Amino acid sequence: MSRLENELRAAMAEETATLRAASDLADRVVRLSRRRKSRRMKLVAAAAAAVVVAAGAVPAFVTLSRSDRSVSDRVVAEVDGVEVHYLPGDMGKPERLSLEERDRGGTIRLWGEGLTWSEGDRFVQVSVYRPKDKITDVMDIWALNVLSDVDESTGNQGFASTVDHTDRIWVAQPGVLLRVTTSVSMKGELDRIAKGLRVSRSSPSTQPTVARPRRAEDPRSFGGIRLGRLPDGFTAEQGDASMITDGIGRWFNRGGGSLSVEVVWGDTAHDLGSLREVTAWPTDERLVKVRETEVREIAMRGTRALDGRVLSANGFGDKGRMLLWVIRPGLGVRIWASPDLVDTMPEIARGIAPIAPLKGDAVDEVRVPYVPEGLRLGTTRSATGPDWVMTARRWRSPDDPARQVSVEVYHGAAVENRDWAGGTAGVDAEPDVIGGVEGMVWRSAREQRFAWREDTGLGVAVTVAAGSQPELAQVVEGIHTGG
Repeated sequence: MSRLENELRAAMAEETATLRAASDLADRVVRLSRRRKSRRMKLVAAAAAAVVVAAGAVPAFVTLSRSDRSVSDRVVAEVDGVEVHYLPGDMGKPERLSLEERDRGGTIRLWGEGLTWSEGDRFVQVSVYRPKDKITDVMDIWALNVLSDVDESTGNQGFASTVDHTDRIWVAQPGVLLRVTTSVSMKGELDRIAKGLRVSRSSPSTQPTVARPRRAEDPRSFGGIRLGRLPDGFTAEQGDASMITDGIGRWFNRGGGSLSVEVVWGDTAHDLGSLREVTAWPTDERLVKVRETEVREIAMRGTRALDGRVLSANGFGDKGRMLLWVIRPGLGVRIWASPDLVDTMPEIARGIAPIAPLKGDAVDEVRVPYVPEGLRLGTTRSATGPDWVMTARRWRSPDDPARQVSVEVYHGAAVENRDWAGGTAGVDAEPDVIGGVEGMVWRSAREQRFAWREDTGLGVAVTVAAGSQPELAQVVEGIHTGG
């Protein structure tokens, strides 16, 4: 076992050994839940808030038991981006459903998709909901009033259940609710079915605006980094990259637990001090008991890292641990794991490395396959903002300085904003399709500038001289298609 793993285990034991529930804890939870409804929520690359209804309570996406090792890696069914890895035998073919879940007053509270298996008195249904409203924990699920005869004792296990334990709902990751319903004769299988559900696709609202075909061959790459070897139960195809408040996040789940890898670009990741100031907590969590740790086990040798415990805003509820470090000024990584996945953080951290810049006609990690004839590679420049890093290269004609092509590559959360690429003075941006790519164009008497989102958290802007529309289209198409 590595030194970092030993430190994490010791820290977990030390911090949880004396946990006790306050006598008025239940009242506090009710008050906190009501206040949270009016508080501005922030998306974060980790699953949702803690449910504190008893001593030792855990986040809503965590179950108390480890994943069932008898659950196969084989996918037996799939519904709305969720894989079903276990189902009792002889259940026949499933029926696909469109779902509308009403509360006790008849109001539709959830929409989703489901699969139903039925054979005699044996019945199983797996449902997937992607609610527009933020639902972060069991308290929020209870507030929907879509379950009858609720068993409140399951709250500290991270899920909502009926008293007869034939119906269970939980938060799998931000924006995804899962539900398993069985007949009484099959309720003994419910836990195993639930542990066999794996989210393979994030909420549609978090998908990148433009897919990047050439990047699809490497599912381990996102946000400017590449993941190395993943622990057992994790797959490189699991979870899509999504924007969080200050970066790009990607979620992994196993056995009810959740882990996020967050990539932060810009001044926020200038050093450990700024990276530690997390601005994307979902419900005002806080990082406590932070300590420096050695990073010799991490891919970027010779750097320092910080490790700390994550608590809910009121100081109760263990929400796991966070490990964070700066790869280089302007590029940082955070790993946030729920309590039962903390042991996986060192292995994931060891394999994380930045994507190396490409050589030749390229800018950072983006290749520029087409450069107009007669242009030579010129200067390279870079700039950094609060939540972005930009690298630019210019190709220029030695005979005609006005004939040139500039390509800028932007990384960071700012790419999700319409004005991330700046623009041309005195000219308004217009939507357009150039080289088969949707984006925004600025046209002036001197130049044309076209910008688009190439991937989640990755933007590209190309500037050419006015009247060079064919060359602009070729440059853009070459970058987007990879050649």
